[in-house]
Amino acid sequence: MYSAEQIRNKAYIPVGQENEFDLSDIQTLICFADIQGRKTINVRQDFVWSNTIDFVKDYGYKVESVEFLGTKFWQISW
Repeated sequence: MYSAEQIRNKAYIPVGQENEFDLSDIQTLICFADIQGRKTINVRQDFVWSNTIDFVKDYGYKVESVEFLGTKFWQISW
């Protein structure tokens, strides 16, 4: 089980419609996280356009598939 602090330290994306986030949305989330001093964000895999992650990788970000509390995320770090 995860502690409350571990859960608070995760960057979560609000629940919305499927395939909601494109490259510009991801870049905006990265900027917000970077301003907060974080070096990683987690984006639900089922909320991202199919080719967005390829573009994120092309920009030099590290992308890993992770699972947290039964939900699959793309973990994007820089």
